[in-house]
Amino acid sequence: MINVMYRDFSNISYHEVVKLKNELLEKLANIMDKRSYERALRDDHTYRVPRACGITVHTAIGCPNACLYCYIQDMGFEFRSAKPYPLNGMQIVVSLLANEYFLPGLTYLAFGSVSDPFISKPVSERTLEYIHHISSYLGNPIQFSTKAFLDERLIERLKSYRRRISPLITIVTIEKSNILEPNAPPPELRLETITNLRKAGFKPFLFLRPIMPGINVDEIDELLNLAKQAGAYGVVIGGFRITRRIIDRLSKAGFDVTHILRRIGKKRRLTNKQVNIVLADIKRQVLKQAKEHGLRAVLSACCAMTIVLNENGENVPCANCCFANGMCVEQFCGNNCRTKVPEISLDDLKIAIEDIFDTNVKDIEKRGYTLYVYLKGRARSLSRKYIQGKMAMLSTLYRHRIVVKL
Repeated sequence: MINVMYRDFSNISYHEVVKLKNELLEKLANIMDKRSYERALRDDHTYRVPRACGITVHTAIGCPNACLYCYIQDMGFEFRSAKPYPLNGMQIVVSLLANEYFLPGLTYLAFGSVSDPFISKPVSERTLEYIHHISSYLGNPIQFSTKAFLDERLIERLKSYRRRISPLITIVTIEKSNILEPNAPPPELRLETITNLRKAGFKPFLFLRPIMPGINVDEIDELLNLAKQAGAYGVVIGGFRITRRIIDRLSKAGFDVTHILRRIGKKRRLTNKQVNIVLADIKRQVLKQAKEHGLRAVLSACCAMTIVLNENGENVPCANCCFANGMCVEQFCGNNCRTKVPEISLDDLKIAIEDIFDTNVKDIEKRGYTLYVYLKGRARSLSRKYIQGKMAMLSTLYRHRIVVKL
């Protein structure tokens, strides 16, 4: 495995990372079939922009769980039999390396956004293949979210990568799971998955998402208790993104959705575009409940990944820089990211910004954990998506929030 797990951020060089990516791509081009390599370069993973949890990696398309609160139909995917993603392990490595927002060894990778990565045996095999190749060639931290039952045999195949794997086990209800999650494994089996993972040396987190006011909030304290008893290390307290379709599904199933709709504003009209509902008050309460149960509690999945890294001997702040953007809940998380923020080379940041924007930097101002970059000349015309992706990449590289003043 190529050693790209940077522990001393003060020695990181933007150009060295870019050079490393290019060298890795060249090596893979020389050992892979040309058609296979070129197919990987055309894949959607090559263009994917990082989210708060990192870059999402699809190991399957489609999901038969058909959870009523799920948004994948509004993204163009279907509640049907999951098919393994068409790229093989080597191809996913190439596709990620070709992604201009990706950093080998540093960018967090999230499995499970549009399909459960362990929903069937064929999909599980593809997921294990991706984890093996990514861990072997790139070393990036990997997080997966699942509702599947993972037995000891499958977990044994993951065990050698556990120091950089963060498992999230989704359980949002016990009483209503047969209605809300008609085809998913029962919550009791998911609790057993937590137990199996913890016994194998992993640090599994309960993934409490979505929180649905009027539907599952009254079960949260019991869910936290059950998760702790099963061996959960902590809990990720998620939000709830709704669409017209999701609300219609919940209503038709007999659920009162007025408490949900109350949290999007009276003038907001629902469409197929996802809308986050306001849950700050409930999340504050759940943070306190989690602490009472002895669980590490975070509001973003990236923080759970960072906890795993630090508990396994690394000394890194969150790659999403939650400590700089208002998402940090240090007293519940316990990761103490602010004490781990590195001193970085402003000259190196200047080189990176000038390379990305093709113009000179006038000044860089540091305010807390945010670096404001002022450009001297007019930057070349760039899309908002490109700028956001590049700033997310640089924030991960330097572990500071980067803001460019155009």
